[in-house]
Order: sequence, then structure tokens, then C-alpha cells
Amino acid sequence: MISKRKLNRPFAVAVMAVALVFSGCQDESFLDTTNLNQPDESRALASPSDVESLVKGAAVSYFAAHDYGGYEHLLVSSDVMTCSWGNALMKESSSEPRVALPNTTSHSYAYAIENNWYRMYRAISSANDGLRAIEGGMQIGENGADNERVKAFAKLIQGMGHGLLACFYDKAFIFDETVDLNTDVLELKPYSEVMAVAIAQLEEAASIATANSFTMDGWWNGLTHTNEDLAKIAHSFAARYLAQGARNATERAAVDWSKVITHVSNGITESLSPHGDGYNNWIHSGQEFHNDRGRSWARMDYKFIGGADASDGYKDWLATDVQSRTEFFMDISDKRVTTGEDADGDGLDDEGLYAGPRGPSPFRANRGTYHFSRYSFHRYADFAGGGYVAPIPILTVAEMDFLHAEALLHQGKGDEAAAIMDKYHADLGGYPSSVGTAVGSISDVMGPIDGPVSPGSLWSILKYNKMMEIALTGAGVEFYDVRGWGDLTAGTAIHHPVPAKELGVLQQELYTFGGAGGTDAAPGNPAAPRAYHGPKVPR
Repeated sequence: MISKRKLNRPFAVAVMAVALVFSGCQDESFLDTTNLNQPDESRALASPSDVESLVKGAAVSYFAAHDYGGYEHLLVSSDVMTCSWGNALMKESSSEPRVALPNTTSHSYAYAIENNWYRMYRAISSANDGLRAIEGGMQIGENGADNERVKAFAKLIQGMGHGLLACFYDKAFIFDETVDLNTDVLELKPYSEVMAVAIAQLEEAASIATANSFTMDGWWNGLTHTNEDLAKIAHSFAARYLAQGARNATERAAVDWSKVITHVSNGITESLSPHGDGYNNWIHSGQEFHNDRGRSWARMDYKFIGGADASDGYKDWLATDVQSRTEFFMDISDKRVTTGEDADGDGLDDEGLYAGPRGPSPFRANRGTYHFSRYSFHRYADFAGGGYVAPIPILTVAEMDFLHAEALLHQGKGDEAAAIMDKYHADLGGYPSSVGTAVGSISDVMGPIDGPVSPGSLWSILKYNKMMEIALTGAGVEFYDVRGWGDLTAGTAIHHPVPAKELGVLQQELYTFGGAGGTDAAPGNPAAPRAYHGPKVPR
């Protein structure tokens, strides 16, 4: 994992930059105590309270993956939301035909590629420092009574950070408390190796938490957790990452789904939803921008909800040349999207539980009317428009239910999967029970009905309902699922390169992914109409 030889200067600078690059930037006040502005290690770890605060503050650095510049473009490149504004690489990431990711230091939105790199390593670095302090004899709490609490949380952060890096980038450094930056060489490792370490760290966090008794008040803002809660969180993140590290349907099918079920069974029974704190540290710009903020930001992509259209509207939209597509209304009976009635007499169906019809799109036509949509998502609008203090879901029970259901589909247990999905498909969506429905194939188009486009198979139902339930929760979860199912629009980069800033420090050549004929560009799903096939899209 780590090569044990003297650290040469380029690698030393690169790894040190991991911990120091945010000094003086937007994430400065990541500690609950006085901001120390990334001081030297001896000053940061001078007392037990310093060590605990440092590890506790690592949660904010991890949570920054949900913040502006690390998440928004994944929502639109997955075609779950649509937006043609340039912010945070959204326009370029969702353009059709797709273009390669602009991995240069001079690009206006380079931060959308690099932010998660430095944010995750900042979180991991804080966790590492805390673990090393304890190994060096630091006693946290009376006679070290709180050492295991800090260790469990630090391992959780290590695993969460490495897991997100493995999902987002093609390769990354494996960086834990055993690494001595004065003597060791960190080498970039492929995402599969980084993910294996992440899962091991999460399992270790769960093991430490299970073996000890403690309480954590405010370690996730506004929440109190016990050791049992922390173990459940670790298991659930392990279940998420086991599935979402896959780059295509073949890798997704090869996941150890029995292990996923085990982690889900030991995982959360309540969603992990830290509270906002007034746009200070605990913010979530993915929710802010994509919850119909001022009715001027993102809309729901037709490629997400089109399978629910009982009319030929979506089918005709797909059969239209991409550059000529524009917005339209669908015949959709999902109670989460619309009530099917116009009680207020405004000419639009009334809003459903999570979403609803809207007026004309606010986007610029010269950027492509194929971005336009008459539907928007408002499920978390209380956070986006309520002063940023509401709970912010980042890991939900629904996500765990759908991981369990998908595992059962991979195992050929359709009715068992359907029974889980009906809590959402039937009870919330208002559709008939899915029990007895044909399993279908992982390549089936997402949709809740047997209609003009979607075959209404259990695979279709799972994809559609999972996106409806997890949209705007964990950072990038929509993209990683759509990628693993093989449903990304052709030419979409399946992951991100090591940021240009980091490659420059490492004295390595720039590279990138995506675009027509590009490296690691999604081939598109030939069985599904999400892919860009030219003027006509065959069914």
C-alpha cells in the first residue's frame, strides 16, 4: 500500500498540500473551538480537547463534499437534474453531445474537479492526527476514557473520505495514520484498491464502536449518537460504497451483494441528517441550488422521470433531434410528483410530495433547449429557502432499503425485492404493488409503469424509485448509481482525473476523461434511450 522509502520532494509537497491547501479558504472555521488556521501539528494537538476537536471537526471537512463545487455537476451529468447555468461545471457536464472534463488549473470551474480531493484529504488528515496522538500516549477523557470514541469516529471519517475519493476519482492516495510523511512515499492507487481500504476502515470503525460504550453530542451538527449509532452509520456507508464504486453494469453485478445485505442489516434505522447552521459550516449547496431555489435553478431531467410518462410525450421527445428537444408536460400519476388535479386553478397539476410542474424553464435557449423541463424538485426546499438550518439528509433509510432490494434482484429474488420497494412505489407513489412483476434486466429504462418507454420491470421500478428517494442526499449518490447501472449518457466521464493542480505538484502529465471517443467515457446503454445516438433514438 505504502512504499517504505525516503520521500522525494515532489511527493512530499503533494502530500503536504493535501493537509494545507485550504488554509485561509472557505473551510477555515472547521473546528468548534477557535479557528487555528491550520497550525503546526504540535500546536494543534497540544491538549486532549484539541485532539478531540480536531477529529470532531473532520466531519465538517467530509461534509464539504456536499457543498458548492463538488456535487452539482454530478446531479446534471447523471441526468437526474438538468441545468444549463455554468456554475460548478454544470453546463459543460450536461452538454450533449458530452465533452471531456476540463482538467486544467486555468479553467473557471476547475474547483469542481479539485475540491473533493482536498476536502477529503483534509478530513482524513485530521482523523490521522488524532489517531497518532492517541497512539503516542494522549489520554482523552479521564484516564483515556474517551479514547475509543475518538478512534471510532476517526476510522469512520477515514473510511468515508477514502470511499468518496474512490467513487469520484480514477485513482488516489491511500493515507492513514501509519504513514510517516518524512520517510514514506505515497503512490497513487487505482480506485478499487482505495475502495478496499475504505471498506476495511469503515468495518474497523463499526468494530470499535460495537465494543465500547459512549455518547457523541453534536459530532454531527444537531444530533446525538451512541456508539451503537456510530456502528450503524459505518455499516451503512460500507454498504453504499460497496455498490457505488462500480464503474459499469458488469462491475455492479460483481459486487458482493451478500456482504451489502449484511452491512444494510447492521446499518442505520434512522436517516443521518445533520442540521444546517445558518450557512456557516453545515451547508449543502446541492440542495440549495437544486430545490427550485427562487424557481431559477435546476429542474428534474426528463431522462429521470420520463419513464413515468403514460403518454407518448417522452417517447416523442427522445425521437427528436437532441438540439431540437424542448420542454413539455407529461401524463404522470406518481403522487410524489403531482396530485393529478388542479385545485388552485393555475392550469398546472398540483404539486406532489416531492416535486411538481412549473412554469417555463429559466435557462438560456442558446445553451440548448434540451436542458428545459417543466418539473422541479422541492422536497428539501425548507432547507434551501429557510435560512439553511433544517436537517440535511446525507445517508437515508430509503437508500439502504434500495440497496437491499437491488441485492435481492441480483440474487433473483424478485418478490422479496418488490416487497421492500412497495413502501415507496405503492405507498408513496400511489402505484399498484410491484409484487409479481417480472424482474427484467439491469439495462431496463428506469420507470414505474409498463409504458411507451419503460417496460415497468422490477429493475425499472427500482431505478426510478431509488432516484426519487435519494435525490439531493449523499454527495454524488445519484451519479454513482446511474453509472453502475450502465445508464450514463454516452460520452459522460465515468470518473474524474487527479486534479491538474495536484498533477502539477507531482510533475505528472495532465489527463482527463469523457467526451465522444474519449478515455473512460460511458458507452451509453444501447437498450435505454438515455444515450445520445444522433438525430433519431431507436427504442
